Order: sequence, then C-alpha cells, then structure tokens
Amino acid sequence: MSRVRGGDRDGAGARLAAAVPAPALFLGAGVSMYYGAALAVGLFAVAGAVSVGWARLVVAAAVLLLLARPWSLPWTRRGLVAAAAFGVLLGAMNLLFYVAIDHLPLGAAVAVEFIGPVTVAVVTAGAGTAPWRRIVPPLLAAGGVAAISFGEIDWSALEAGSGVGVLFALAAGAAWAGYMVLGRRIAARASAQHAGSGDGADGDGADGDGADGGGVGAVAAAGAVVEVAAAEAAGRSRPTPGPLRTGMASLALGMTTAAILYAVVGAPGAGPLIGSWSALGLVVGVAVLSSVVPYALDQVSMQRLSTSQFALLNALLPATATLVGFVSLRQVPAAAELVGVAAISAAVALATRR
Repeated sequence: MSRVRGGDRDGAGARLAAAVPAPALFLGAGVSMYYGAALAVGLFAVAGAVSVGWARLVVAAAVLLLLARPWSLPWTRRGLVAAAAFGVLLGAMNLLFYVAIDHLPLGAAVAVEFIGPVTVAVVTAGAGTAPWRRIVPPLLAAGGVAAISFGEIDWSALEAGSGVGVLFALAAGAAWAGYMVLGRRIAARASAQHAGSGDGADGDGADGDGADGGGVGAVAAAGAVVEVAAAEAAGRSRPTPGPLRTGMASLALGMTTAAILYAVVGAPGAGPLIGSWSALGLVVGVAVLSSVVPYALDQVSMQRLSTSQFALLNALLPATATLVGFVSLRQVPAAAELVGVAAISAAVALATRR
C-alpha cells in the first residue's frame, strides 16, 4: 500500500470539507470549542481550573506534535520565536478563561472575553472608518459587561463570587487582544518583506485574513495566525508541506511552549487528573474538542467566508456559548445576562465588519 503524503491528506480533507457550508464549519468549530470548555468545568472539582487548563495544554500539544511532526519541517529562528510567543499568549488566554468559567456561566464569560477583540478592531480601524463605528461598538460592549456584571454578581462577596469571573474574563480578553496585535505585526512585517523582494503577490490576501481570523474568530483557531508567523517569517509565501499540517506544526510548538512555561502554576495540582483514567480521558476530550477540531475546521472555513459572513458568525459565538452552557451545564441565563450577551454580540458584529 502506498503512503499518502501530507499534502495529499490536506487536499482530501479540504475536498471533503468543501461539501459542508463554510458557516456551518465555523459554527461547528465554536460548538466543539465550547463543548470542550463545558467538559472542563466538570473537572474543576477534581483538580482546579488552572490545573485543568494546563493539562489541556499538555495533551493538546502532545496530540498536535504527533499529528504535525514539526521536527520534520524547515524552521528559522524567527519562525520558532514567533510560534513560541503566540504560545505564551495563547496559554495565558486559556488559563485565565478557565478561571473565568469557574466563576461565571459559560456564555457570560465568552461574551466578556470578546471585549479584547472588539477593542483591537476599533483601535486598528482604518482612517476611512465612520466615526460612529469607533464609538458605538465600545459603548455596546461596555454596556454588555455592565449588564452581565450587575445582573449576575453579588458584589458584596466579590472575592468568592462571580466578580472574580468577570475580572479573569477581561484578563483573558486582554491576552486575546495581545495575541491579535502580535499576529498583525508579524503578518504586516512578512508582507512588507515579500513586497520588497517581489515575492508578496500571493501572500497578502488569504494570509491577511488568516491573521484576523485567528484573532477575532474562535479562540482555538490559533494556528491561522501562527501559520503566518512561522511560515511567512521563514520567507515562504505559502507553507510548502500543506497549509493544514504547517499550521498545526506551528500551533503544536506554541502549545508546547505554553505547557512548559505554565507548568509552574498548573502541574502542582494536576495529580488527580493523572491518577484517574476517567479524568484523564476527559482531559483528552477537552484538548481535542477545544484545540484540534476547531483549528482544523477553521482552517477550511476562514478561506471561504466573506467579511460580512465572518462578522455575523463572530457575533453569534457568545450566543453559541450560552446555548452550549444551557444544554451541557444547565446554566439558565438570567434576563440581564441575555441582554449583556446580545449587546456584546452586536458590538462584535459592528467592530469586525468592514
């Protein structure tokens, strides 16, 4: 039997995914990611949110390393540093988010976290952007956070209540924003280098969208930006072994960096996860659902979505998380939470639409 090369597997996977509408793939990635988060919530009583988040990083890194085999690909020092830097921010974002959903309903935490991408989208809007597009999204987002905060939180018990969740969700959003800014800078630098060398013709459009998509889209679509960092910074206008494998290799290096760096806070409490086969199996499920599956789906869907579709689907992610929380965790949203999620979703749609 002949061996199937990585590029052939990528092509076969892309052809199979092409039969599914891109919006369905994008929302499927969101459902997978948030269902993985819901599974993680069930493990918090076993090992704590930080240790569960770290274990997810470890398992996701191991799975991605096995699938992508990054050691067999050509790397430059700049590409390695870029992938590692993304991993540091990605790991921080995941750990902070897990602490947030330990204190907040899933939908509320996701909505608050979107403050980071909304802020970046507004601040980096082009000069031709209408003034109201710079003003309305932040106001909607702030109003949404206020609705969630004052509707859900007993501020008299801040240290033990949901206020901690809001603070950590905001911190996760800040890490997400840093991730986006870094991705844009690396992508812009790579495009400038290619333009200067006359090799940028086919590296601008799709890769630029990938940088935005990895940041503003589903959290687990990290490889879309990391691929730009590792592949373009290495001087290639397109990853040669196949985009899916190259992106996964970059994401694997980032996850590995995060797993090593954050072991100091996550490893001490992770013992119960290793000592139970059922808990370990759930961790594997969390890692696959939250990292591997969403990344693979987003790699296909991002290339087929228009800007308006992308903005609309991003706006649906907080509502998707709310629905997953309701179905999986029996988290019934209060009226204030629904208002907050709706306001932040509107902010996302306005901020990301161009």
